[in-house]
Amino acid sequence: MKGSSRSEVKPTAVRQPRYGKEEFAQRCDALCESQVRSLRNNHHQILDLLKTRFVVQSVQFYYFYVR
Repeated sequence: MKGSSRSEVKPTAVRQPRYGKEEFAQRCDALCESQVRSLRNNHHQILDLLKTRFVVQSVQFYYFYVR
């Protein structure tokens, strides 16, 4: 098409993880041992380790049966 203007599409940057898998696992284990296990009533909880400060959230599991 003559005379039509097209905006140039720029590729988005690929976001790389901050830590490798092994280092992330080691950091998670160290955090759990030092801070989370010392708190009571943390059984069956989810821990958000990607935040600066960890957040413990309660989880309810739902079971679905497929027939």
